[in-house]
Amino acid sequence: MKLRDAHKLLKGADLSSQRNIALICSFEPLHLKTLLQARVVERCPRDAPRVVPFGYDSLTHALDETSTAYALTPTLLVVTWEDLHPSLSWRTRAQFGTVSVEEMVDAGSRLFEQLRQWLAARAGAETYVAFPPLEWMPWLDPEPTAAVGPLRAGAARLLAQGVAELQALGARILHIPSLELSLRDLFLAGSPISADGADRIAQVFVDASLPLIERKKVLVLDVDGTLWKGVLGEDGVEGIECGDDEQGWPYYTFQKFLLKLKRDGIILALCSKNDPADVQSAFLAKDMPLSWDDFSAQRVSWDSKTDSLRSLSEELNIGFDAFIFVDDNEAEIALVEYELPAVSTIVVPKNMGEWTSFFRELQDLCATWQVTPEDRVRADMVREGRPSLNADRTSPSAPSWAHLGDFELHVSFNDDAFGDPRSLQLVNKTNQFNLTGERISSEVWLSLRATNSSFCCSTRLVDRFGDFGTIAVAVGERRSHDELCLRQFVISCRAFGRGVEYLTLLHLLQLYRAKVVAGPYRDTGRNEPVRRFLEELESTTEAGAFTISRDALERTAHRLLEQARPVVAQ
Repeated sequence: MKLRDAHKLLKGADLSSQRNIALICSFEPLHLKTLLQARVVERCPRDAPRVVPFGYDSLTHALDETSTAYALTPTLLVVTWEDLHPSLSWRTRAQFGTVSVEEMVDAGSRLFEQLRQWLAARAGAETYVAFPPLEWMPWLDPEPTAAVGPLRAGAARLLAQGVAELQALGARILHIPSLELSLRDLFLAGSPISADGADRIAQVFVDASLPLIERKKVLVLDVDGTLWKGVLGEDGVEGIECGDDEQGWPYYTFQKFLLKLKRDGIILALCSKNDPADVQSAFLAKDMPLSWDDFSAQRVSWDSKTDSLRSLSEELNIGFDAFIFVDDNEAEIALVEYELPAVSTIVVPKNMGEWTSFFRELQDLCATWQVTPEDRVRADMVREGRPSLNADRTSPSAPSWAHLGDFELHVSFNDDAFGDPRSLQLVNKTNQFNLTGERISSEVWLSLRATNSSFCCSTRLVDRFGDFGTIAVAVGERRSHDELCLRQFVISCRAFGRGVEYLTLLHLLQLYRAKVVAGPYRDTGRNEPVRRFLEELESTTEAGAFTISRDALERTAHRLLEQARPVVAQ
């Protein structure tokens, strides 16, 4: 914010007559006060706290005032090097001469003792402190250049020790990025910071003291592509990566970060479309930072993730506005945003270069200035006090695809996919959406291809997030003019939630002008998505077979086409 914009904003501002913010600095506070007040008004347009400045040329008096009359007032203290010792002032350098490391440490220790007493007198009131960068220290000494190093090293040690002590007493230490010393403003206006620097301080303070959102309490996490690299249902426990090696390192680091958030009082929960036994086995078998017991609640099933989140909210007795949901699947994220808009959502970046921002966003949503003993045991108390349940096999509700309306889905079909090596590869790799679990050999595949009545159709998906390539394969034969028999039907888990399964079967029925599609079904213990899909289409799975009518498929596909608006190439 520019100064002129700040002055415009403050004209006629609605300032509170009862709420204040104390600003303490031993330099001329004019620009900082103006920009701080403007940022406060910007954040709180009505009844904004009034900024009251203290301390210009009298830090001791300011500390006395804010530990008595203003003891309960939120306070920002901006420290400069001359507060530690007068000889560390650029303006008085010539008058006081040089300072030894011992003199600086003695003077600094006295200042920190004064600040400790000040914090004790404020008895836990909100107190924010910004310290100067080492680069602000005067370096125009008559001493040899070699003397500058020890002086800065001593200042750094003093600062580190003092900051740790103040934090332990409840002070909230602010980090001000890219804060540069401005000699122009110091010599002409008595302030070591420019207007831009003052605005940075003001923005950081307002974000810390008047946050836009409250700290979140529950962090709900997917597993595949989130806690580890790979897909458990397809790659198996041996195929997922989450160790401190090349492939698993990002996920290993993320899990360590999640443990840190748990120690700070964040409740961790799982929400995954997977087989519960597989996920538990992965936590037992893999040497990873997180364990199954680090999660206060788990929802590992084939229910929709919005239903799982509702169940978690009910079990934990915590509202959705305190939830964060993290997943690598954009469709799952979009569904949660559509059905549960109060939940904060974060998609796991596919580009590792974006993980720094990913970590920072999570930290900002979960951060707390002071971790209390109650915070540290909250997650364990929640886990011990509530039974964690995995959802039973319940009848699925009718799917909705309205959240996919802006995904720009493009679906195309290859009606002669026997010759595409990806077709057989997908059939023999897929576990979760797989009719029978059958693996087809190359010899059988070639035999099917040579049979006139056989067909192999593959589906390709592209959306605004990228090209998924071939993500579905249907293999079978034409039994009669009206009926198709599927031998195998598989879909990559990467395409779950986008309705590809409905569009693929509808395309086959339209292509061959059939009225029914039937075939074998076998519960493999890992293909729950198929059972739910068949039930959604009112098909039974008894006696190891299923039958789907064209009418039932068209009714569901019509809703999909209407809600998601995919472009389907015929």
